Amino acid sequence: MISRANTTVTIYRGVADDGWGDPTDQDTIVATGVRASIIEQTVYARPEVTTQPRAFHYAKMRVTYGTDITLEDRVLDEKTGDTWLITNIRARGNPVRRQDVRVDLELMG
Repeated sequence: MISRANTTVTIYRGVADDGWGDPTDQDTIVATGVRASIIEQTVYARPEVTTQPRAFHYAKMRVTYGTDITLEDRVLDEKTGDTWLITNIRARGNPVRRQDVRVDLELMG
């Protein structure tokens, strides 16, 4: 890992239908104890419908190249206990060295 890891994460995957046919998250553990760098960002915005400010919590995560992680997985930050939804994954190309995988996260809950 090129970035400095500041936490470890557990990666969850899977969706199944409940009794009503609605999709629900399944907590199938893909990997645990994965070293990661998570940097949280908070954005305050006022939607057009209301004047009440709203806080949106996002984060950028980096994990080692080759980590089994896919779009729509969930990530549990083992240090803080926060659960994040993966919204985007980018793996940059480098002819000399494989770069960390960059992941965009959105706080669940």
